[in-house]
Amino acid sequence: MNELFTVTLVGAGSTVWGATMAIDILLQRNLPLKTLILYDINAERLVLVERLVTKAVKQLGLKVEVKATTNAKEAVTNARFILTSIHVGGDDSWTKDVRIPHEFGIYQSVGDTIGPGGLMRGLRNIPVLVHLAKLLEKVGHKDATIIQLSNPMNPICAALTKATKVPVIGICHGVMDTEQILSNTTGIPIQDIKVVAAGNNHFLFADHFKLGDKIYDGNWDKVPSVFYDAYPLMKDMLDRFGVFTINNPRHPAEFLPWYNTKENNWGADWGFSIEPGEITRREKAEINERVPSNLLHMQSSGNIVEELKRKVNLNTPLQLTKSREKVADLMAALLTHGDCFIHVNISNYGAVPGVFDEANLELPAQVIAGKLYRIQTKLLPEKIRVEVDRIAREQIMVADAALTGDRELAIKSLDIDALVPNHEVALNVFNLLIESYREYVHPKFFN
Repeated sequence: MNELFTVTLVGAGSTVWGATMAIDILLQRNLPLKTLILYDINAERLVLVERLVTKAVKQLGLKVEVKATTNAKEAVTNARFILTSIHVGGDDSWTKDVRIPHEFGIYQSVGDTIGPGGLMRGLRNIPVLVHLAKLLEKVGHKDATIIQLSNPMNPICAALTKATKVPVIGICHGVMDTEQILSNTTGIPIQDIKVVAAGNNHFLFADHFKLGDKIYDGNWDKVPSVFYDAYPLMKDMLDRFGVFTINNPRHPAEFLPWYNTKENNWGADWGFSIEPGEITRREKAEINERVPSNLLHMQSSGNIVEELKRKVNLNTPLQLTKSREKVADLMAALLTHGDCFIHVNISNYGAVPGVFDEANLELPAQVIAGKLYRIQTKLLPEKIRVEVDRIAREQIMVADAALTGDRELAIKSLDIDALVPNHEVALNVFNLLIESYREYVHPKFFN
């Protein structure tokens, strides 16, 4: 008889992510699933997601046990996979991560991956995830694997790889976002588009891609102009570096110093705008008033909770459809000795030439007969390869600082960040932010 497995969702109380991942897993019929464990520290949200997932199990006629817990050890016991999506400190911390650097002239278009925002989110998230990983080493399945979805992606994956022996695979949907953007702008059906890319998470570049019946492989200037018209930042990246840039432009914009500036309306001229924090009082008079994006996020989240309650309480069947995420496909391929093409965040080891082996990068990969293999990519143009290498080194510093509480190393990571103008700014921004997060970060930061 084939073995059935336990899968744990860490951060399952997220009414969007928790419910979406759980439904995807249940709809993946070739996944040998025995138990689905929902873990979160927010008991109220967790109960709501548990009720929805239990309803879905009954509707699908599955023999899957659903458990909800706020106990970390219980959550990872016997787990073959844990899926991690957390945000320690929540939206209040995210807002600080963006607003405080504003006072020093640092503008982050997202603030969750690189720069002060990426550093601080990493310092908050990594200790929690390392704790879970070490518990998983002790009480999880002998072949346990972490599928890591939290930001900042590369620093967290690097830290977990250093701190534990549990295999870590990071997954992001940036490449799929790009495929959707290409479909939306060109009118080509998304099923006829396949992008292969590599680089840093949220700062990666096409190796080649299929767009309808055409293949693009370095001839990026031949991509339909309607795409570049809609996304001027991508055209600028092509002109500067000779690359086809992946992701929504607000992500790659914060890896370089010239996009998030007052002169280009804080990114608006490039097709995006600063988020999620509120622009500082000094600048408000110069910018159209708007609701801060993080407040919109929280309002939206409240609406989603109410909608989820309605679905759970109705006697009508749930409309269950699989999302575009590939997490369930990956797990099924690994467990059933199947095949799967996917982009993953793992150590480089030569997949991207010219970038150091230990760099944690987003890479194309292929699962063949249940084993994951890196796909070798072509050499990036020198100017962008240098940036990818620099960013990877910065993010390794973030990982090491989070693991050790090394204040000097954390500040050094800001010193080499493209958005931070000088050491004095790096020092001041770090000192102001770290004081807000004493309860979350390594205690040695305050020795």
